[in-house]
Amino acid sequence: MDQDYSKLKYLDLKKLCRERDLESVGKKVELIKRLEEDDEKYKLEDGEMFIFVKTLFGSVYTFRMLKEQTIMDLKKEISSKLNYKIEKIRLHSHQFDANGQLTTVPTDDNKNFVEQGIYNESTLLLHLRF
Repeated sequence: MDQDYSKLKYLDLKKLCRERDLESVGKKVELIKRLEEDDEKYKLEDGEMFIFVKTLFGSVYTFRMLKEQTIMDLKKEISSKLNYKIEKIRLHSHQFDANGQLTTVPTDDNKNFVEQGIYNESTLLLHLRF
């Protein structure tokens, strides 16, 4: 993201703000400040990563997690954000099998992300058990 917004034209800054659902009204310096503050939300510290969770309805949610956290930790975050009961949440990841075919694999609640081959900006599929 480390973009020098001061080199952009006012209309380009307004467009960027609208694309990010930020307020696009104000002076150039105000738009730049909003964009820079928005960028800060997406900077990761050491050991952090973004995990995307996609529902069967196509909605995608972003969670900031630590690499050493477990799937159960993510389920707690999902439960808190989406008001689903933890015991109803099932997460699956896409992985390649021995034949090179892409398969959907259920995750293990007690393993951390790295142990399951889940890395920064991975997308997990959310299924709800009824």
